Amino acid sequence: MPHTAKPRYINTIVLNGAPGSGINRQGKKIAQRFGWKISSIDKLLIELSKKDTLEGRRIKQDLEQGILPDSGVFSDFMQKALSPLDRQDGIVLIGYTWTEDHALATRRLLDTFNRNYVVFDVKVCEEVARKRVHEKAKKKPHRIGGGDLDDKLNQWMRNFNEFNPAAMKLFRLFGKAKTVHAGLSEEQAFKLITEYVSQKCRSPPHVGGLFVSAMLGA
Repeated sequence: MPHTAKPRYINTIVLNGAPGSGINRQGKKIAQRFGWKISSIDKLLIELSKKDTLEGRRIKQDLEQGILPDSGVFSDFMQKALSPLDRQDGIVLIGYTWTEDHALATRRLLDTFNRNYVVFDVKVCEEVARKRVHEKAKKKPHRIGGGDLDDKLNQWMRNFNEFNPAAMKLFRLFGKAKTVHAGLSEEQAFKLITEYVSQKCRSPPHVGGLFVSAMLGA
């Protein structure tokens, strides 16, 4: 059930970024830091792709080809994540806004559920991001799937660089976006983000709202 009044304190963190931007690791650390819940679209899509259903097979094919699922899939997952929350519950949402359509759907649901949020544009060096993806593929090859990794990575990067700027522009128009220059260190971004959230969480300590977009090419 959507809440009737939006809290004055922030209570949602949305991390968005290209492959290798470190948003899943950061999201987990941020959720642990503030005692919030967490929902990662990457992990949810991977779990869905393992199911032997029409939707599962379609998502698996999309992921292997570097195709972005439509905003309806993202919205379904986000609604399930937000529905059980009370005003005092904080949550980290990871990877929900690749395109303008995804961003519009995200903003609509956050407003519907009266979540208070801020958008952070976290810039990460593309060379470092690519290296991280290759390291992750060695540790967890099942997360990458079949096909040539570099071909897949190039497609993902093209999609992100083509579509994500429009998503970020939407949030800038509403005064919600902030830029964090992470350089080569994830710790830099983590420190800046958690400090900002701590300052904005003056009411219930376990509530926060933040939208983080990690972009490549710093």
